[in-house]
Amino acid sequence: MENKKLTSEQLETLKKATTYHDRYLINIRDFGIVDNRKAGRIGKLKDGIKEGSKEDLRKELKLSYISWAYAEYIGNIIDEKFDWELLSYDVDGAVIKMTFLGKTRTMKYPYLDNKNQAILEPDSFQKNNAQMRGMSKLFSMLSGIGLGLYTGEDLPTEFVSGGGGVSRDDMIAYLDKNLTDDQKQQIFSKHGTSELKYLKGPIMKEVYEKVFAAKGK
Repeated sequence: MENKKLTSEQLETLKKATTYHDRYLINIRDFGIVDNRKAGRIGKLKDGIKEGSKEDLRKELKLSYISWAYAEYIGNIIDEKFDWELLSYDVDGAVIKMTFLGKTRTMKYPYLDNKNQAILEPDSFQKNNAQMRGMSKLFSMLSGIGLGLYTGEDLPTEFVSGGGGVSRDDMIAYLDKNLTDDQKQQIFSKHGTSELKYLKGPIMKEVYEKVFAAKGK
């Protein structure tokens, strides 16, 4: 992607976001620093589609994430002690360690091809891709900035799935805990369902983000 200098207003927004929740709520897409890549196509969708249906069985999967260069840039702006390193290239992924605002976390990012499928024998280019994409993802997980980009990364937007630390099951548990019985009944009545687990992906995501924004992490 083309290099873009952040505006003074954007830099101020980042510096004023002093909590994880505040940083999570930043609409990072508006900053123009998000990479988007197509990840091929997937076969049959597992949830919400009748077996054998020919409609919507193949959806183009698009993944979005903060460019690693901007993750590095933003991390150093917010935290002068921001640091990360590659620990190893394991057989199934790149292991990365990062420290941000005094918190340290380690994660393994798998070697993936352009269809988001595992690569069994990655070359040096594919290993480097895993390293830098893993760095970007770990930054989002640790800082909250751009974390919302990963919602639905494993499945098309019809579904809410894991990858960014907020899985569909996590969302259901969060809503079940933070919604009153009356609020749940209103949602069920509006969307024609009887349980949170039956909400469709986009609706689940919308409800979760509204409750999360109102109550916080």
